[in-house]
Amino acid sequence: MLSSLLPAAPALGAVPNRVRLSSGSAYGAPRTSLKATFPAPAAGNLLLGVISVDASAGTFKAPVGWKIAFQRVGTSVSLAAVYRVATGAETAVSFPWTTSSAGGSWLVAEYTGINTADPLGPLTVPAYSDTVRTSVALNPRAAESQSIQLAVFGIDAMDPVSSGRGGAEFRPAAPGWGWVATSYAATQPSCPGTALTEYGAALATGQDLPGAKFTWLRGEQVIGAVLQLNTGVSAPALVSRWVGGVTSTGATVAVKLANTSTARLKVALDPGLTTGVLWGAAVGPDPHGMAKLVVDGLAPGTQYHYGVELDGVVDSKVGSFRTGPAVAGSFTFAFGSCCNAPEASTFSEIRGHDPDLFLHLGDLHYGDIAVNDPAAFRGRFDTALASAHQGPLYANVPTVYTWSDHDFGPGNTDGTSPAKPAAQATYRQYVPSYRLPSPTGGIYQTFTYGRVRFIATDNRSYKSPRSAVDDANKTMLGAEQKQWFKDTISTATEPVVIWMSENPWISPATRTADWWGG
Repeated sequence: MLSSLLPAAPALGAVPNRVRLSSGSAYGAPRTSLKATFPAPAAGNLLLGVISVDASAGTFKAPVGWKIAFQRVGTSVSLAAVYRVATGAETAVSFPWTTSSAGGSWLVAEYTGINTADPLGPLTVPAYSDTVRTSVALNPRAAESQSIQLAVFGIDAMDPVSSGRGGAEFRPAAPGWGWVATSYAATQPSCPGTALTEYGAALATGQDLPGAKFTWLRGEQVIGAVLQLNTGVSAPALVSRWVGGVTSTGATVAVKLANTSTARLKVALDPGLTTGVLWGAAVGPDPHGMAKLVVDGLAPGTQYHYGVELDGVVDSKVGSFRTGPAVAGSFTFAFGSCCNAPEASTFSEIRGHDPDLFLHLGDLHYGDIAVNDPAAFRGRFDTALASAHQGPLYANVPTVYTWSDHDFGPGNTDGTSPAKPAAQATYRQYVPSYRLPSPTGGIYQTFTYGRVRFIATDNRSYKSPRSAVDDANKTMLGAEQKQWFKDTISTATEPVVIWMSENPWISPATRTADWWGG
């Protein structure tokens, strides 16, 4: 499992070109390299590695096939960034240096839509200072070619456990810039941390940003630098797809796009998209590249294939789904939860059974995000959708998803979680759900499939703290959702009702437990 990437205060970063991000650390025994592992990227995408090493690294060396963007070596901490255009086969790399060190931490980010002939623009790398600080001023250079601005940082040490901040002590941010992730070793306080921050929008050629003062909480020796990723004239790109909201006559595909003005669905009866073609309406992406593409007028109980047209050209990736039966009909569905191994082949196994629906009962990721940061949730969705096993499942089997604790907030979380607004907002942004009737942000929903009614409840947004007094006011669903739940069941005319509840209903009465019996 990837190292925990804990969120910051509300972020303005998370540019749509970033596909995913992996992190890790190794600290203790003397070493002259750090090994990074990550999911295989798409060929032609840019891989950016950022490495922080304890004390002086001597000289960083470029791994085979990679180039060094910059390096800054100090007495307390050293920082470097390397990059390469992906072939699609990379899943690991060792970042070497010359002077033995106790180790450090790393981040590897994958970006799409980057000009592979000239991926990096001018850099800003201030001279090293051994001063303990909680801020640094960086002055980005003018954009070279429609550039994405990144700021990367290395800090000498972190102490997330004893400080009680859980990594929040080093999340560099500045006006217009949004913290994305910090890699650190939770049980090794002397291990350096590595952080990535992004400016909220790509800059036009020649556009200049004012100097920015990046701040954080923990006073330590810190190195910071600003990089530019050139998008130039890169072609439109389809970053991810997620099909859901399927009915007997239609479906929704949530997509993430890069360098794209408008997109629409092309749906057909064959994988070549030539027979019985129907088109959905064209829509534009939001500032983070997300769009919901809808198609209707389909035949019930029918296998369809779809492509996504980007600015008039249909992307080569083809997905599929089946519409629901209009009345009685046989169908299959799979269900599961608790994805603490994002690259597990379980998802491919599920897809191999060719179910009509996949019911995801929560913990789509184990982000344990504890603050109101939409960018952190977007990053977790991006990683899941880019997974070699999860991505194809979500693109080809309509998914109904309700969250649990780790993908809503911290472990065993409830409706008081400070992450709730961000969780609710990004769910609506990324997930191809059915209609969400809640006026207060909950994600509960219901739909029919043939003669079966499905009800998915939101067991986190309204949940009382486990420590609350066990009286009539303690709740799992909240008054609003509970009334909707009762109304939905009492008015259902279908002979079968299936309730998607991420908490065990039949459970022992255990004081302060996370299930219904708690």
